[in-house]
Amino acid sequence: RINQTLSRNQLETKLTVLRKQYEEEVARLEQFGGMTAELQFAQAELEVANDVLKKLRDRVAAIRTERRQDGAVRLLASATPPRTPVAEFPLKKMAMAGGAAMAVPFFFALLWELRVRRVTDSSMSGGLSLVGEVARMPAGTRGTKDRRIFQESVDTLRSNLFLSTRWKGTRSIAVVSSISSEGKSSIASQLSVSIAKATGKTVLLVDADLRRPDQHRLFGVEMGPGLSGVLAGTTPLLDAVNTSLGHLIHLLPAGELTASPHRLMSPQRLQAFMKDALNSYTYVVVDTAPVLSAGETLAIAATVESTLLCLMRDVSRLDSIRQTTRRLEAAGAKIVGTVFSGVTSRQYAYRYGDYHYTVNDEDFGDVGIRASQDL
Repeated sequence: RINQTLSRNQLETKLTVLRKQYEEEVARLEQFGGMTAELQFAQAELEVANDVLKKLRDRVAAIRTERRQDGAVRLLASATPPRTPVAEFPLKKMAMAGGAAMAVPFFFALLWELRVRRVTDSSMSGGLSLVGEVARMPAGTRGTKDRRIFQESVDTLRSNLFLSTRWKGTRSIAVVSSISSEGKSSIASQLSVSIAKATGKTVLLVDADLRRPDQHRLFGVEMGPGLSGVLAGTTPLLDAVNTSLGHLIHLLPAGELTASPHRLMSPQRLQAFMKDALNSYTYVVVDTAPVLSAGETLAIAATVESTLLCLMRDVSRLDSIRQTTRRLEAAGAKIVGTVFSGVTSRQYAYRYGDYHYTVNDEDFGDVGIRASQDL
């Protein structure tokens, strides 16, 4: 029993010693493990520092190498400040924009003037009686529908004139306009042909626009001494007249201008000329210069028995029509009415219809075509 007690005491003593050794070993191992983690962090920081140091050493080596190569970089030109700015001041663009902005009101004013002040319809005749509308003369060959409508509109104008109460007894008529390009030369030539065809009487077409004559060119005849020579007293009327158009319609061109139109067209000379012309012809149709730009036209209008005022679509102006009317009336002219030109064939046919007929007109066919080719 004593031996068992001793053995147990010895074992307890050994166990105590072993526990102490175990605890010491555990403490030592724990201390060793913490130092290992710190060592790993320190090693990582060392690697980063070594990398930075290597880059710095490489840069220092590169700088030293560049210093040794002093002549490798050459100066081509000295830097100078620009005389003009890189981004220019948009003066031109601003000026263009400002000009466009200023032009916009004038553009709308022009549109308003074209829409309101210019004659666009036959109803805008300035209070004068409308005796006819003439369709626009088409280009092309003879016998087309548009040409037929044009000729029909001219014949209708002639019929309306003959049936007008203001026309009764009229044998001489002046075809006038306010300004140029209003169709007076076309109306005068075609009206002359229509009168000759309808009445079978002789007609004298007189080109009294001494400034810018057209009739000789439209009919393809020579200028000759013409009206200028007759009024100047150097050429008899029958010698100055061109009779190549036929036995019923003759043309008196304007002739070469040898003096002032105002001097040649004095009231006395015009009256003598008209008396002589009516003694030789049944009807006299006078193509005149524009009223507002040629004062001698008023003398012609006062000499003849009737005056026909021409209006052109989108060309004639209401204020010009009123001014022309006042001048003609003040000169003593008898205005038989107005004729409206520039209407398209389609509009004319839509408004008045197209009642077609066919006739073989050998006497005046060529004359009508020649008179209208350029009108």
